[in-house]
Amino acid sequence: MYSALTRMCISTASATGWSPGKSLVVVSAELPKRSIPFSAQRNDTSSVQTRRTSITFLNYWNLNGGGLVWRRAQDDRLTRGGPSAVAPGGYFWSIRGNTDSRQWFSVDTDFERSANDEGGWSNKATLTVSIKPSSMVTISTGPQWKRSRGEAQYVTTVDDATAVATHGQRYVFGTIDQTEISMTTRLNLILTPTVSVQVFAQPLLASGDYVDFKELARPRTFDFLTYGSAGRALDFDAFANSYSVDPDGSAGPASIFSFDNPDFNLKSLKLNAVFRWEIKSGSNFYAVWTRQQEDERDPGHFVFGRDTGRLFGAPGDDVFLVKIAYWIGR
Repeated sequence: MYSALTRMCISTASATGWSPGKSLVVVSAELPKRSIPFSAQRNDTSSVQTRRTSITFLNYWNLNGGGLVWRRAQDDRLTRGGPSAVAPGGYFWSIRGNTDSRQWFSVDTDFERSANDEGGWSNKATLTVSIKPSSMVTISTGPQWKRSRGEAQYVTTVDDATAVATHGQRYVFGTIDQTEISMTTRLNLILTPTVSVQVFAQPLLASGDYVDFKELARPRTFDFLTYGSAGRALDFDAFANSYSVDPDGSAGPASIFSFDNPDFNLKSLKLNAVFRWEIKSGSNFYAVWTRQQEDERDPGHFVFGRDTGRLFGAPGDDVFLVKIAYWIGR
């Protein structure tokens, strides 16, 4: 099942005469390897080819990147319990760099790209800044941005005895265009050897716009019948915020069915603060504050400035908890 992994490591470090950034410590590369067959996840014998390279500089900065390519395979999860369908082949690659994490100020950045041979794709970029002004304070913060397009995002399943090709059910999909922006911040503060505070904050904007609704044409394929064409009627009711579909037109025997508009636009803010006091060895006092606020207006329409304003103005819920863990007899 596995083939041999070939690894190459080259050391160019010098014991004397070194200056930061002048040479490299280690360059390592993993040559192409054959990984676990997809049968473990996708019930198929297709495999993945991978490559990865890592470079560590003498000043402890790092740069690494890699990628993989996968073949078309059968996917038994695409229809959420229905017949298997084809998962398109595609590729993924990433590149990441970071400065010396031991220093008081460090940066970690990452970019990822993936795509498949049916037109789906995803781009993601992350930047994290870590600050340690003293041994008692650690702060990390940074944004993450993601854009993606999926050609076959599952929407719903509808029972229909006339859908003979798919065993009496219609598996409805749509093409989804997604945008996601978040910023995660963590603060660790040690006030005394027995008292500490931890804070977590994450604002999130996530929007998804569905178009090109369709149904799986036949099992074990990536073929679809698109609604709104070839006699398959598709109508949108703005008042009910739902779609209605006549799979074979007014002259056919199939019944009309409907489903809710799956578009979304989530603006979410999560805050957690934990105060911890070690009363004595094995006994602790905790005070926790959690706040979460959300807004879901304008589904499917992402506008950064407008959505950011609504994020911080959204109604929220606050929860306060107190816990004491006391070791009796010590």
